[in-house]
Amino acid sequence: MKHLHTVSQNCIYNCPTPIQEAVAQGLEHEMSRFGTEGCYFKSLPRELEVKRDRLASILREIGMEPILPQGGYFILADASKLKVDLSDSAGSGENYDYRLVKWITRNKKVATIPNSAFYSDEHKDIAEKFIRFCFCKKDETIDKMEKIFKEWAKTM
Repeated sequence: MKHLHTVSQNCIYNCPTPIQEAVAQGLEHEMSRFGTEGCYFKSLPRELEVKRDRLASILREIGMEPILPQGGYFILADASKLKVDLSDSAGSGENYDYRLVKWITRNKKVATIPNSAFYSDEHKDIAEKFIRFCFCKKDETIDKMEKIFKEWAKTM
């Protein structure tokens, strides 16, 4: 496992030469269009802002309080007010966010990320009321999540 971990770690930030060349050509192309409406660097933030705002609205509907990021692909939501029975995992020793994420994945078929995963053991409690959602998804994927969460909201 130690060696696989090293390979995995190095694969994440290393890129084969042909891919580096393709990325460089793509960036050069976009730089020539920089400042125009068709430029990827201008269109991507607009596209993601719509997705971010839509996801935030969906999360509010079920009682979470999202924190709107100014950039990136992820949104944090305070999930501490959700009415979810996690008593079956209370003795697991896991933080609230881990238990909640597992419950949502298992019961609602929506994958999300426990925020405390990004904290050291001694500071995990700072983040345990937040869960993380990725909003750079296809609209169809967000549609499915919205449907699931609207049904869930009816039961709360």
